[in-house]
Amino acid sequence: MGFMNDKYSPDSRLPDDDVRGDEPEWMRCFRDGRPAPEWLARRGAIREIRTSGGRSPVQGALAWI
Repeated sequence: MGFMNDKYSPDSRLPDDDVRGDEPEWMRCFRDGRPAPEWLARRGAIREIRTSGGRSPVQGALAWI
């Protein structure tokens, strides 16, 4: 959904019609249509691992899953 590939920053806002903006219980990384700060911090904590070996953030996200 774009979160692990560094697509979203603290200033990002989801479109009004985006399903992630409805805050379903299983979607904890967004709140009120914005990335949750604690999830941005978690993502940042593993960024070095995801991008090691010269991988892009997208490649690291795919490797993570």
